[in-house]
Formats: sequence, C-alpha cells, structure tokens
Amino acid sequence: AYAKMVLFDDLMQTNVPDDPYFEEQLFRYFPQGMQKKYAHEISSHRLRREIVATMLANGMINRGGPTFILRLQEETGHDIAQIAKAYAVARDAFSLTESSGLINSLDSQIDGTLQIELYVQLQRILRRATIWFLRNETFSEGLAATVARYKKGIGEVSRNLKGALPVHNWSRIEDRVKSYTKQGVPAGTAQSVSGLRYLLRATDIVQVAAQSRQPVTNVARTYFTAGIALGVDRLIVRSDEIDTTRYYDKLAVNRSIDGILQILRGIVVSTMLAKSGKQDPWTQWSNRNEAALARAQRGIDELLSETGFTLAKLAVASSQLSDLAVETG
Repeated sequence: AYAKMVLFDDLMQTNVPDDPYFEEQLFRYFPQGMQKKYAHEISSHRLRREIVATMLANGMINRGGPTFILRLQEETGHDIAQIAKAYAVARDAFSLTESSGLINSLDSQIDGTLQIELYVQLQRILRRATIWFLRNETFSEGLAATVARYKKGIGEVSRNLKGALPVHNWSRIEDRVKSYTKQGVPAGTAQSVSGLRYLLRATDIVQVAAQSRQPVTNVARTYFTAGIALGVDRLIVRSDEIDTTRYYDKLAVNRSIDGILQILRGIVVSTMLAKSGKQDPWTQWSNRNEAALARAQRGIDELLSETGFTLAKLAVASSQLSDLAVETG
C-alpha cells in the first residue's frame, strides 16, 4: 500500500495522467453501465488526473511488485514518467492484462502454487519488456501508435511461432503445454504462457523488420535461427547458474544479456539487409562470414562446455559476439 501511495504522488507530479492514452483506464474506473451514458462527464471529470494516477499506480505495483519502480530506476536510470509509459506499452503490446485475466479465472481450479508460477512468468515478461522499451523507444509517436505498432508485430510472431522456431525449441513449448494442461490449465492459456520466453524476443524482431523493411515473419525465422547458431539461447539459460545474490552482480548479468541481445539484433539487421535471391538469409550470411562465425562459435562452445558458468564467462561470450559483429559489419 505504501509503494502505491508513493507512486501515486510521483505520478501526479508528471504529465502522465494527462496523456490521452490513459483515458481507457479512466473509464474502467466507473461501472460499465455508466461508461457510455456518461462518457462526456467521465472524460471531463474534475478528478480525472487522480483517478488515472491511482489506476496506473495500482496496476504497476500489483503486476510488477512493490520494488518494481525502484529496480527499474536503478537499472535504467529513467524517471517515473518514462517508466510509466514503458510499462503501459509493455502491458498492452503483449496483451498482459488479458493474460492476467485468464490466470485470474483459474482461482480454485488449479493448485495455488501453479497459479503463482503463471503470475511470476507474466511478471518477468512485464519487467523485461518494460526495460526493453525504456532502452529502445522514445514514445515520440505517442503511446497509442507505439502500442499498435508493436502489438501487431508481436501478434504476427505469436501466430507464426511454430514455423519460426527450430523444431527442438518448439518441442520444449509443447512439453510445457502438456505439463500445464495435465495440471488443469486450459490449453489456450497453457499455450499462451508457455511461449512467452520466446515471444519476449518479438520486440527485437519488430524493430529489425522495420530497419530492414522485411516482413516480421521472415525476420522471426532468421532471428531465432541466428540466436541458436550463435549460442545466445544457451548463454541466457546458463546465466541462471550465476550467483546473483548481490545486487550489482544481478545488474551486471542483466546488462550483459541485454548487450548480447542487442548484438544479435544488429547481426540480424545486417543479415536481412544483405539478403539476395531466394536462399535463406542466415545461410547466405553464414557462408559469407564462415571463418569469423566459426571462431566465435568455437569460443562460445568452449565457454559453455565448462561446468560452473560465471559472470566472467558471460562477459567473455558477450565480447566474442561483439567482435563478430564488428568483423562482419
């Protein structure tokens, strides 16, 4: 409750409650029967700013947790206004309100521990997506336009995820879906939650598609193929082994992973821009940069083959991928 009160006060000192995008939240505050009949009165309500700030603060803390704002400020250096905008874009571009509603509907229908696990996955996606938007978007086109652009692209990736992912990665999603459905989670909800780990990369894919002027579905296939070939997925999985009990170690791991994904995005942009003919773009890029790619792969494979993954090894892997990007750029 205290975190919500502090956030409310901070939001009231910004122009966020005045953003037209949040009018929908204003209307949600009132009973559905009133929303159409008293639309003008609601839009011009004298406590409009306070209502929007309250709804936004409640949502940010309920979905992100009591330390959500503090952690994002420390990790990104952005102010409350930018964090609130990035949160709204992440929430709506990934349709997390709808996903949360699906999980809410499972009250008393599945084991409580499992339900919490599903909520934690949404929270993790919300946090990482909010950070991504803080670091990669200015929101200069307006929140509505930003949400619409990314929501469309994320939807395309979601609908075509099976065709974009390598077979063994899709099999992992199917295994998780089977596990959830056996525990009582409806198939649609299980499918939605199980694919979130890969769907989080959709923001990078949308950005690459815009920069290379290539269809999102084509970029998605190349992006996931490149990520597997460069060991990015394995690096992210192994990073969970790193001791992050100390705050700055956790921050360093997150920064390193973000840096690796940024390098991957740059390589995929180069791959898509250099595409010619009907041959697969990644195959073209790999053949053209065979020696440099092989060196990077050997180095990363060596790091990943050792037991006990550390922050130092993650940093070396990031450096090797950076060298590859520079050499092939």
